[in-house]
Amino acid sequence: MLPIILGGMAVLGAGYVAKRIYEDNQYEIDEKIEEGLETIQEWFEAKTEALDNYSFSIKKEEDKYQVEEEINLDNLQHMKKKVYHDSFVDFISLYEKIENVDLGKLEYQEIDFNSKTYGQEIYDEMAQHNIKVTTDLLFKANNLLGDIVMHIDEIIKQETNYEKFRIKEKELLKEAFSLARFIQKVCINDSVTEDIVVKFNNIISSIQEDK
Repeated sequence: MLPIILGGMAVLGAGYVAKRIYEDNQYEIDEKIEEGLETIQEWFEAKTEALDNYSFSIKKEEDKYQVEEEINLDNLQHMKKKVYHDSFVDFISLYEKIENVDLGKLEYQEIDFNSKTYGQEIYDEMAQHNIKVTTDLLFKANNLLGDIVMHIDEIIKQETNYEKFRIKEKELLKEAFSLARFIQKVCINDSVTEDIVVKFNNIISSIQEDK
């Protein structure tokens, strides 16, 4: 029993001493506690601000890429409009002057290039790649078809009957017809699939190799 009593007295004595120490140093102890709480609060606010800045930075980058992707799409639409109303229209006008030729059906169609029916897929990495490549291919196709149109124009100044064309002249007209038809397909089609890109590139490459 005596040890228990002595133990209890020791605890009470320790509590009394701790109380006296706190009372004698209350101001300093409270000040240190307050400083500690302020430090924790500052740390928390700093971490919160850093997290907010990080989130804002990510959102800013996403917005930046989205703007770039939409610019790429605008460039494609602009190039479609330019090519369609440039070399394609010139070829159609020229083709109608040639007699006894039937390479297939190809006629001018009205296209609303201001209408964008692309969805969220344009923000896909592969779609963006196809958009950029298609824009470049349209630029090449426009120059290529324009050169062929000028050459054929010189031919029909001498002869408008396709049946009397030389073999090379017939082949040139066939290539121009194939290119013009695919240009129209690209301009009408909202799709920017890899399949279309590959076929378009093959047509252009084939004509360039024959020149």
